[in-house]
This record gives sequence, structure tokens and C-alpha cells, in this order.
Amino acid sequence: MVVNNDFAALSASVNFYNNDQLIGSAQANDIQFEQARQVWVEYQLPAGTSRITASLSDIIVKKNNGERSQIPNEEAAGSLAVKEFQIDLDTDGDEVGNIQDSDDDNDGLEDVREQELGTDPLKIDTDADGLADGDEVRLALDPRKSDTDGDGRTDKEDLFPADKDEWADADQDAQGDNADPDDDNDKLPDADEAALGSDPHQADTDGDGLADGEEKEKGSDPTKSDSDGDGISDPDEIKAGTKPDQADTDGDGLTDLEEKEGRTNPNQPDTDLDGVSDGDEVKRGTDPTNTDTDGDGVDDLSDQFPLDQREARDTDRDGSGDNADPDDDNDKVSDQDEESSGSDPAKIDTDGDQYLYVGASLSFLAFLAVAALYAKGRGRQ
Repeated sequence: MVVNNDFAALSASVNFYNNDQLIGSAQANDIQFEQARQVWVEYQLPAGTSRITASLSDIIVKKNNGERSQIPNEEAAGSLAVKEFQIDLDTDGDEVGNIQDSDDDNDGLEDVREQELGTDPLKIDTDADGLADGDEVRLALDPRKSDTDGDGRTDKEDLFPADKDEWADADQDAQGDNADPDDDNDKLPDADEAALGSDPHQADTDGDGLADGEEKEKGSDPTKSDSDGDGISDPDEIKAGTKPDQADTDGDGLTDLEEKEGRTNPNQPDTDLDGVSDGDEVKRGTDPTNTDTDGDGVDDLSDQFPLDQREARDTDRDGSGDNADPDDDNDKVSDQDEESSGSDPAKIDTDGDQYLYVGASLSFLAFLAVAALYAKGRGRQ
């Protein structure tokens, strides 16, 4: 409060100090005789003891005769106002004021010790690296440096914060990755992983359930969950006993997936052991799991009509099954006549004497005659 008890009017600058440090100034203008003016500056008192003083400067007065003059600052020294404040905080919220609290920030280090180390007693983590000052001291780290060993990783993220050559340990075996020849402990050395393109920090690069080392051992690709692209994952192939790096394990013309869907054996090229491979049976339309698809009593290998229960053979290969063909051997003598005469309807020359039956065509006889003459003529040469 500035009071004018001596002059017709008074103007001055009011300067505020905390512990002799200027904190702000305010102007009090034209205060009339025996009047007072409240003057202030906004300021938040810090923790601890504050000695607040206010003094006048640049004092201009107006006398009763209207004359104006300036009063030297040193003559205004008696106008100094002083007030002392004691501000206590509870930085760590433990309901003990900092004045009485030996560890203001509750970081595990006494304030006295923090002063010795040069850390901030009001900050739990002076270097802002994510570790409390007390924890850093216990770990023999520098609480004033966020990266104690200077390897480019903060002390909190660095698994070896005091070793500039190590910072990570993918397989958590207590050996840093830089020194560890197999960072992820997948039984596949990092050098091999680099050559294969797999991740040396991931035990199972392709996420198929097989460790990269096991994949190499089994012949599969650690970067692909289905190495041979046959639609069956590598782990499932290994369980089934098929080869994860070959789409057709048994080489029968059917992929392992096709065999799985068709319920054939992917490790056996001829599932029903009828002499016809599974792939050929599928092409023919026969059942690779059934030796006699049409159930006519003749296996699929021997059956010339494996899908026709009424037919199995075509003696003369004319496309008509023997059961439906009236002349099985195509000797121009019907099967009925051959059976009546006792000849074999499945043989064009039953007795093998090179003479055909009366019913044989003359064209065929002529062919035999020409062949005989030809043979006789070559014998004379």
C-alpha cells in the first residue's frame, strides 16, 4: 500500500524483491494528498523462506504551489516494506513437508546424498531415463546420465546399461546379442539365419509353430509356414510324416493336400496296392482306396473297364467289352457258334494250326497266302 501524507500528489514505481532478487514492478500514479493506493504484482512464492521487500523509485511529487520535482531514490529508502514468508511443500505426497522430509522426492536417495551426487532432490528421475535416482545408484549407474554407458540406448531400455558393447538379449540367456552366436536360441546360428533370410531375434520367424532350427533340420523354409505351397502347414506335414519341402511326397501325381482330401496315403504312391498309382486312378476316375472300384471281382489294374461292373475285358480291343461283344476275338465266328463247336471264343485260332474256321473272311485267308508266298520266295534267294 502506497500512502501520500506529504504532497499534493505523488507518482512512483513500486519494485518487489524476493531475497533481494527483483520479481516485478508496478506503477502508482497521481496519488492525492492523504490518499492510499494498493499496488501489486502476481508472483507465486517458491518453497522455502522468502523475504519479500517493496521499495519506491522514480518518485515524482507535486507540491501545493503546483511545482513538480523528483525525489532521489536514496531519500526514499525509508519507504522500504519487508515481509517474510515460510513456504513448505510435500513433493512426494507422503504428508511430510519437505523441510522435515529427508527424501523429498522419495526416490530412495536422501536429499543430502542427492546434493553430493548433483542430482535433483525434488525429482525422482533426474536424468528422465525412466529409472529412479535411487535405483540407478544401486545398479552402479549414473543418475545424471540417461545413457550411462554411452551406447545410444537409455539405461532403462538397455539390458546391459553398464556395458557399451551390449544392450539386448533376445533369448534372455544373460548373454548379450552381440556376443551370442544364436540370439534367439532357436538352434540356428545367426549367420545361417542371415543367409536364409530368417529373423535372428525370432525363434519362429514364420510363426508356424516350428523353431527356425527345426525347420532347417526337417528341410522346410523357416520364412514360410507352408514351404512347398501345397496347402498344408509345415508342422502338419511333419506330424503326418510327409515332406514339408515337397508338394507331392510320394510322387504319385497328387499333392499331399489332394491326398489328404481324398483320404489316400500321401506316403504311398499306390494306396490300395492294386498296381495302379493314386494319381493314375484319379485320372481314370477309379477309387485309389479300392482295389476293385466297380466291384466286379477284377482288380482295377486288370480290369479294362474298371468303372463298368458288367465288363472287365475286351479281347479284340474293339472298345466293346466281351460280355456285350458277340465276337470277342473278332475272328468272324460268333461266340455262340464257337462255344457250340468247342472252339475258344477268346482265341482267333483255337488250335494254333494257322487255319481259320470256315466262317473266317476270305480277305484274311488271302493275306495268309500272300504271306506264305513271300516267305517261300525269300527262302530261294
